[in-house]
Formats: sequence, C-alpha cells, structure tokens
Amino acid sequence: MEVRYTIEDSPQRKALLKDIAKQVYRGKPLTRLIKLCDLLLLLPFVGIAAFVFFQIGDLIETGLIDWYIEEGYPQFRTLVWMRWVLLIGAYLAVLYAIAIRPAMNNQLLQQTLNQHIRGENLLAVRDDGLYHAGHYGHTLLHYREVRRMADMRGFLVIFVGSGYFHAVPYNAFASDEERKQFANLLQSKLEAAGKAHPIA
Repeated sequence: MEVRYTIEDSPQRKALLKDIAKQVYRGKPLTRLIKLCDLLLLLPFVGIAAFVFFQIGDLIETGLIDWYIEEGYPQFRTLVWMRWVLLIGAYLAVLYAIAIRPAMNNQLLQQTLNQHIRGENLLAVRDDGLYHAGHYGHTLLHYREVRRMADMRGFLVIFVGSGYFHAVPYNAFASDEERKQFANLLQSKLEAAGKAHPIA
C-alpha cells in the first residue's frame, strides 16, 4: 500500500516542525549533557554575583563607601553601579541558558528538518520494508528501524531515526478510512518485526 504526498509551507506544518524539533532537542543525550554543563557553570557565577551584590549593599548601608569617597577615593563610587551590573549579568546568563539557547537550537533544528520533508514524496508499506522516494533519493528501511508513529497536527508522522521522519498529511489520503488502513498495515509490519509501536 502506498501514498503520494506533497508538503507545502503552512502554519500547520510549521507547528509540526516546532513540536518535532522540541522532541528531538530534548531527547538527545548531548542536550542533557549541555544542560548539565550550563548548570554547573551557571550556579557558581550566580552564587558569586549574589554574594558580591549583597556585600556591596552592606557597605553602602553602613556608609563606608560614602566615607571612602569623602576621603578622596572616588573610585569607590563604581561599586554602587557595579553591584547592579552583576545582578543584571546574572539575570541575562540565566535567561540565555534557560530560554534563549534552547530556542535557538529549536530554530536550527526546524530549518534542518524543513529540508528533509519538502517536495514530492512517495511512501509505501511493502513486504521487504518501508519504501520512500522523494527529492533526496530512495530509501528502503527494514521495519526494525522504524521507531514509532504518531498522529500530530493533521499529519501521520513516522519516526525512523533521531531527527529523521516522514510526515504524511491527512489530505494525502482519499479518506480517513484509507489513512487508518495505511497506519494499521504499517503497524502490523512493525509488530511482525518485533517493533510494536502503537500510534501516539
């Protein structure tokens, strides 16, 4: 059984890419290692910044900095604004590690994934494996290589590797019944190969 489909730019497709990019990014061991390293580097910096911030604050409250300035040491005035620079720097570092860098990685993954699923495609469930023909060539995958299937945002998504997948839009099928038959046939092939992956 086979299905032919063309994927075009649409809000639905962009949302699909975003969801898949998040799954791929979050699921990689390297991602977990990067997050751990970020945390190990970030905690000492934030701790030191907070310590210095409060120490300078204590000096300001006791009037010691004003005394040094009056005694002819104007460079102590820089401590007043330096504590706020440290606080803002710590905030920006946390924001970058928690929000900005993951968002940039997701964007990069979306652009990479976008290249894999554009153009004319043919996907066939055959006895010898899952056959795909498209702009980037032909592949024949044994069913043991299929990781899982999922219904996502109007697409039947077949994951065949980390970051590699086939996304068949529902409108490529003549009817919902045909889509279910295709998914059920593929599911039976997966089960026969020892890869029972219920559709998510």
